[in-house]
Amino acid sequence: MLESPWRAVITGGLLAVILVSGYLLSRAGKPYGALLFNVHKLIALGAVVFLVLTLLKLNRVEALGATAFAAALVAGALFLILIVTGGIISAAKAAPGFVSLLHRIAPYFAVIAAAATLFLLRGRP
Repeated sequence: MLESPWRAVITGGLLAVILVSGYLLSRAGKPYGALLFNVHKLIALGAVVFLVLTLLKLNRVEALGATAFAAALVAGALFLILIVTGGIISAAKAAPGFVSLLHRIAPYFAVIAAAATLFLLRGRP
């Protein structure tokens, strides 16, 4: 099961920290506190790297199925959208409304896509 159930637990924990820190950032408003802002960015980057390395390692053992591969692509695209919209929001200028809305909605879909990917990979070595 993904070598151990800890990969799923670690992924879930990282995603929880990202969501909580993002919520706290949105409540605090601009200018963002440096510590919380950097924790949010670095944990998000770490989570993406962790998921990519997990998928690459699993793909070396046995090729990913089409459904798992599609779920991983969707999750990756959503994480990329979150990184881009987060960068736009953190810029000095005010972000367009749709960017902020997308950055508030996309995390839930990213979590669902990541969870679906991990679910589809259960039982693998």
